[in-house]
Amino acid sequence: MIAEPQVVLTGVGPVSAAGIGRDEFLRGVRSGEDFVAPVSLFPTDGLPCSAAVEVKGLNLGEHLASEKTYLDRCSEFALASASLALRDAGLTLTDDNRHRVGVCLGSAYGCLGTMRTFYERLLTKGAKFANSLLFSHSYVNTPISLVAIEFGIQGFHCAYTNGLTSGLTAIAHACDVLRSGQAEVLLAGGTDALCETLFRALCDAGTLAPDGSAEGWRLGEGSGVLVLETAEHARARGARVLATFAGCGMANDLEFNGDGVRRAMQQALAGAGISAAEVDSLYLSANGTGVSDGAERRAVDELFGELAPNCHALKQRLGEPLAAGGPLCAIAALGETESGSAALINSVDRGGGCVSLALRRGEGAAATS
Repeated sequence: MIAEPQVVLTGVGPVSAAGIGRDEFLRGVRSGEDFVAPVSLFPTDGLPCSAAVEVKGLNLGEHLASEKTYLDRCSEFALASASLALRDAGLTLTDDNRHRVGVCLGSAYGCLGTMRTFYERLLTKGAKFANSLLFSHSYVNTPISLVAIEFGIQGFHCAYTNGLTSGLTAIAHACDVLRSGQAEVLLAGGTDALCETLFRALCDAGTLAPDGSAEGWRLGEGSGVLVLETAEHARARGARVLATFAGCGMANDLEFNGDGVRRAMQQALAGAGISAAEVDSLYLSANGTGVSDGAERRAVDELFGELAPNCHALKQRLGEPLAAGGPLCAIAALGETESGSAALINSVDRGGGCVSLALRRGEGAAATS
């Protein structure tokens, strides 16, 4: 029986309020700073919620070869993340390898800001004056398409929209694709951006935390792209290995009693061949939603008991960055776990979907084995 290829992580590209790029992001995470602040991107007058977590200081010109006519904020984040990840991995795309390099990218809401602008013009001025440029930038799969075009990626290509779990779903599927031999390298992760339409809708739905309350989301934004490779490919090019993606679990917790979250974590551990006692760090999906946070806590108690690992609730400071949440937690795990230690990353959607990924940090281990 031929063993499945091992999947390793060789580069990351975080774009977050905590920092842009691996080193700056990890410093921001370790700082303990709370990045929640009043919204500056659009007016919040008359709304019970006026705070969010915005990405600031992104200079897209540092990451792209040419100036673009128009980009949605969600696409800007994805492009910057992909550029940072490729640079961090030391990976150069050429005509010889680009057909074996692909992209798996998730987004909960995609380019919603551009979609609103397009339809406002369409409805007020009529179809004759609809802006075709805006239309082409309004799809949920626009960010992944622009990434493939910008960097000349010609291999496996798939966009995912699965609520808050979209980013981890993309990473989980990317691991399966690499193990199946359909690609040698995949850029995988998630991206989402703040926009007025989404903020107002979630505020009206009671999803966001009213000012002065801890119950509910603080909406965030950002992107997290990871460069995943087969260990064989990483060895062949002498790549530095940051971690090994060892297992994945998916389940549904429709009743929010913790059963689905627990099963997802158990699947991830079983796939990785890791016991609960070996887990050093657990990155929670906790975002201020009482019912799902409570289900996750129950699942952790049931699975780990008195052996509960160090639990991190980054969304308390980074807000709920939607599809970027899981990937950013995976990147954070690189800086907060020791070499060889195991971490679990959870993502729980408000519809009950659960994804859990297990990684083992170990720079150079897989590439030199």
